[in-house]
Amino acid sequence: MANSIFTDVSDERFVYLNRMLDDEYFRQFGEVALRYKKINQIGDALAVLLLTEQEELAGGGCIRFFDENTAEVKRVWVPEPFRRHGYGRRIVTELEQKAKELGYTYMVLETSHMMPWATSLYESLGYSYIPNYGFYENDDLCVCMKKAL
Repeated sequence: MANSIFTDVSDERFVYLNRMLDDEYFRQFGEVALRYKKINQIGDALAVLLLTEQEELAGGGCIRFFDENTAEVKRVWVPEPFRRHGYGRRIVTELEQKAKELGYTYMVLETSHMMPWATSLYESLGYSYIPNYGFYENDDLCVCMKKAL
């Protein structure tokens, strides 16, 4: 069973996890992944969650400010050896709870239709599709979703 740790963006484990996520995106999607590198910088995260299993990183993610009522889910990822244990679901659920504690009433996120495992997870957690926002507004590779907390 993984342990949950709320931390911040300066935590070297989170920095490492993000580097691994960027590497995986590049392996899966090639040069197109570089288009999102700047938007995936999360120095302004409100909360960072790490899951550890016997000192190994089992996953993580964060939330950041979107608007006065809404937090945005970012950088949710579970390394290969820890997949299919419900950790992605757990990360999102714990981030939702943290957002509620911080006074947010909605969560938004962006993912890709090229990642059906991600869209399926978010759909199963009650997220609905919304028009693409901000940086993703005219991007055919992206889908945006929202959920009331």
